[in-house]
Amino acid sequence: MNKHKVPEVYRVIYRCTSWKTKSERYYTAYHSSEALADIYHTFHHGKINSRKITIYDIEEYDRYSNLWVSRMDTAIFHAKDIDPKTMLVKTNKIILKRG
Repeated sequence: MNKHKVPEVYRVIYRCTSWKTKSERYYTAYHSSEALADIYHTFHHGKINSRKITIYDIEEYDRYSNLWVSRMDTAIFHAKDIDPKTMLVKTNKIILKRG
């Protein structure tokens, strides 16, 4: 896998089922799939209080241009160790639910 030499900052934009607003969580990882795995484990270990969350984007911070760049497709493509029964991929969204 093509990982960065140093960890990058990733922003995960998501919304819990009953919330009206979106939330953000920040992770430091070598690849966007690691950021997806991190929020997956955060959710399934009860650190996010909801039965289901919808992930709208996983973005990598480009410190040279001071912009957030979407890495959602790359994160989904390289996602491993995630139970397909608890993760549903729809167009431009990932839905995680507790079994």
